[in-house]
Amino acid sequence: MKIGTGIEAEILLIDDESVIYKYASYNKNIAGYANERMLADGLVSFKRSCFKNYDCINYPKYLKKGLIKVENSFNCWYEADGYDTMALKFIGRVMEKYRMEHTIPQKLAIHY
Repeated sequence: MKIGTGIEAEILLIDDESVIYKYASYNKNIAGYANERMLADGLVSFKRSCFKNYDCINYPKYLKKGLIKVENSFNCWYEADGYDTMALKFIGRVMEKYRMEHTIPQKLAIHY
């Protein structure tokens, strides 16, 4: 059963230093946050070094060090430590996919 929340992201820029995703989040249960057009107005930036010595469980340390940065979507309906919770779930999923597959995903969607 889906609860009507999620995030969809794709790479906006990838170079030798960074991987930057644009993302759209949504919550169909709260008026004003459905994001029916899936407007991708949030950004998640990873320094490439995150993927060299990755630790998918402890990615918050990368946020604290500034190796991962988040610009919250305007459709952010809940934050943890100032970060869009859907972006945090996305970061965890990217790190996990990299750990398992050794590739940086071009696109990634999480739907609950």
